[in-house]
Amino acid sequence: MKITTKTSGVIAGVLLIAVIMAGCKPKTASPQKASTDDSVLVVLNHVKDGKQIQFEDFYKNYLAPAGIAIQPETKATVRVLKPTQKNSDGYSTYIFIMDPYVTTYDYDIYNILVSKYGKDKAKQYLKMYTDCLKDGDSESYMSIQTNW
Repeated sequence: MKITTKTSGVIAGVLLIAVIMAGCKPKTASPQKASTDDSVLVVLNHVKDGKQIQFEDFYKNYLAPAGIAIQPETKATVRVLKPTQKNSDGYSTYIFIMDPYVTTYDYDIYNILVSKYGKDKAKQYLKMYTDCLKDGDSESYMSIQTNW
């Protein structure tokens, strides 16, 4: 199933959690992985050439601190993969994996930014993020863990 941030606040929020996890060291929680039949969310962020530094600045210095302040327990469920090279189309794809995807967590990136910084700053930081992305959007895929 394909979901986009333009159609779902959950996807934008998932990015938040992934970003949080990428920029912060674990506090007390041990990493978790989904069990068979658990949900896993994969978010692909295709970052424009020349915007990698801005993208990393956003998630490390704005999103991560907000997420840790609001929901520190999410750290154990998120992995972030940073690209080692550009794609053939010139974009760099950062991959966020929510494993497992926990339905009781608030994955809405905007809500978390607002909770930490207020509406005006949240809008500014969200624009900082979307300006980095191909077509201003990410790709998200909800999956189910198999027994393999």
